Amino acid sequence: MRSLALAFVFAVALVVAGCVAPGSTVKPASALPTGAVGGLAFAAKLIDPVRAGGEPVIQVTQKGTLLVSAHPGWTHTRYPPSPNLVTPASGQSYMWRSTDNGTTWTPLGLPMGGGVGPRGLGQGVSDPDFAMDSKGRVYFTDLEGLVSASVSWSDDDGATWIEGNDIAASFGGAPIDRNWLAADGTSVYFMGNYFTGGENVIRSTDGGVTWSKVAASSC
Repeated sequence: MRSLALAFVFAVALVVAGCVAPGSTVKPASALPTGAVGGLAFAAKLIDPVRAGGEPVIQVTQKGTLLVSAHPGWTHTRYPPSPNLVTPASGQSYMWRSTDNGTTWTPLGLPMGGGVGPRGLGQGVSDPDFAMDSKGRVYFTDLEGLVSASVSWSDDDGATWIEGNDIAASFGGAPIDRNWLAADGTSVYFMGNYFTGGENVIRSTDGGVTWSKVAASSC
């Protein structure tokens, strides 16, 4: 699973963005941790007081839209703290979208909505990650319970998503963990830890439609 360092980076990103969920009741910024670095003011706000998530990632699109994803918080409590660790989920990692510099956020997908989520009927439970190519296509991967992983993409600034190939099964099989994405020009790269088969790096040069292996390790 992701390290605590990623969670710290995510927290800083939320602070800078000034994140808050639309219509939600959150603790006043004055009562939350604040600070200043180099003349910049920092104040923590919540994106969503209902959907508790973990291992978060953030992506800024070419149009300045903010996308955030986190796996459903089955191992995390809500804020304020609650003994109920069960959070609403639709069988895939959460995703939120903001088009006003983090002032308001819209969750993509309906919790408990019959599988409807940011990747249509695509399923996933952990380790989400983003990448964006030079044309502005945004890519998203989600880990499907250590069994598989797939890559989806959006051409409308993250509003809707097309479910891509189940790439884990094609390049090393299962189980898989620690899936990551990166883009260089119009190419997108996926890396995953296949446990018994080491780590594979695969690349797509046609927007995520087809993939080929470009590197591997036995570690």
